[in-house]
Amino acid sequence: LYVDDAHGMSWRGQRGQGYVLSEMKLHRKMVLATSLNKAFASAGGVLVFPNAEWARRVRTCGGSMIFSGPIQPPMLGAAIASAKLHLSDEIHGLQHRLQQNVDQVNRSMRAKGLPLMAHNDAPIFFLAAGLPRVGFKLINRMKQDGFFLNIAAYPAVPMKKGGVRFTTTTHHTKADINALADALSYHYPLALEDEGSSVDEVFDDFRLQPTPLKAVSTVALATPTKKLENELTLQHSNNIRDIPYREWDKLFAQKGNYDWEGLLFLQDNFSNNPEPENNWKFHYVTVTDSLGEVVLATFLTEAIVKDDMFAEASVSAEVERRRRDNPYYLTSKTLMMGSLATEGEHLYLNRSHPQWQEAVKTLTKLMRELQPLCQANTLLLRDFVADSDDALKAVLLDEGYLEMPMQDNNIVRNLDWADMDGYMARLSSQSRRSIKRYVLKHQQDFIIRYDKRVSAEVKDHCYKLYQQVHEHALQLNTFSLPRKLFDSMFEHGNWDIIFLYLRDELELDKAAMPIAVGMCYQTEHTYTPMILGMDYDYIDSHCSYKQMLYQAVIRARSKGVKNMNFGFGASQIKGQVGAETVATSAYIQLCDHYNQEELANIVVK
Repeated sequence: LYVDDAHGMSWRGQRGQGYVLSEMKLHRKMVLATSLNKAFASAGGVLVFPNAEWARRVRTCGGSMIFSGPIQPPMLGAAIASAKLHLSDEIHGLQHRLQQNVDQVNRSMRAKGLPLMAHNDAPIFFLAAGLPRVGFKLINRMKQDGFFLNIAAYPAVPMKKGGVRFTTTTHHTKADINALADALSYHYPLALEDEGSSVDEVFDDFRLQPTPLKAVSTVALATPTKKLENELTLQHSNNIRDIPYREWDKLFAQKGNYDWEGLLFLQDNFSNNPEPENNWKFHYVTVTDSLGEVVLATFLTEAIVKDDMFAEASVSAEVERRRRDNPYYLTSKTLMMGSLATEGEHLYLNRSHPQWQEAVKTLTKLMRELQPLCQANTLLLRDFVADSDDALKAVLLDEGYLEMPMQDNNIVRNLDWADMDGYMARLSSQSRRSIKRYVLKHQQDFIIRYDKRVSAEVKDHCYKLYQQVHEHALQLNTFSLPRKLFDSMFEHGNWDIIFLYLRDELELDKAAMPIAVGMCYQTEHTYTPMILGMDYDYIDSHCSYKQMLYQAVIRARSKGVKNMNFGFGASQIKGQVGAETVATSAYIQLCDHYNQEELANIVVK
């Protein structure tokens, strides 16, 4: 057992031996570490071993012993003086005086209704605040009033679990402590109000029970009023049927497969499924100004998501091995912008509107309010063009989100070439060589079909082809899509399906199965291949993957659309058929970092 008692030294135990040794004896299989930097008021550290051989090994081979320097002479002198004090009777009087101050801090904070994370006998205290900007605001307010406190913020604590950390010492008087409590009770609710938060929100985020004392309701729980200049109106619905389709499509019909019809399709198919990960809850959000003009619009989904979704494929492979016994290992409830079945620009934001920043904050506030209701550990805003909007980035960072890279997106723009020569002319010389060598050379080996009126056996086979791709697609690791969704695509008018058959097999047997299938969503202006199924036996021999990408481009052109969303991953191959690579990023906020730390450990291994 390795025990770190760095914060328990001096103020607790006989002769200041610390919290641990005041509660238990040194065991023969236990190593105790403590610090001389804190209540001991010196520098350096202490390791206590149960036997001399263990001590010899650490002194000889321990990295800190090999590479660190000795305690500097002035600090060594302070350590000797402190050790002498601990060995005298004076230590017990100091411990008693400090404990009185600790008790006074607990009493005064409780009386003011201030949300300490814990009321205990330690001289270190943590006042819950929430997002880092709230903590910094409170620190600055207190500094102007003559009180010097410390911030505790990400990454030392989770992003939404920041706060103010302070200690009491024997040098503080009762008057000092009461003055601190008075100042905090004044500045704390004002700092929250300045940053658009409230004590109620803090209690919810930290899962603290509000004290029933009157002081709380009059001071600490004062709810900030909305700014008068903010005349924005938030409209929030859980059903796309509540939103007129013309209004929604005016904003999103040209973006991808999340026009009104596309979202109704997803909403109906991701409900009443036996697997919990395939039951999503949708939130449709619109923010308008006083004249009814839309400033912001988007949609959110609640879903169970694999925490390694954006991890390296090698990490996901190891996690999937562990999921054989527990399919929900390292998964979290996530509230995300967009969904796991959509790609593209999910956020409509009128950047010319003077209140666009307030509209973004209205969205993030709604997500904070929804987070405890849906028990989501992760808040995710995704599919932004990387490094394209510093002003929006600043707002989201200030709201406590961290930017992280996503896989590159791929888009084919301006599908308006007249013929094959026009198409080839738009490609680079290297891409033209690739098309001729790997696509056109094998094109006669395939029969391409689009008729969705196929047998149940063909549908079964197509779903198995999709499962093959899903098992290999660890670079964007998600749960398998439900069969219900897959079958519905064959019936829905907006879903276009591309089948690749081997010519030789189909000519010999009319019941031959396709070796590849592409499920694509079409709107008036956009064509979006969303789901791919492949028989991996033909990828090398017939270049079937490149053939499918090429056929998707040709099909999109024949539909008369302007653009094509080719999705994430395989950017080099998609670029060979004309796709433009777009670097994308997401903004994430975690309520608990444990699962991500577990993933980090897997990376180390």
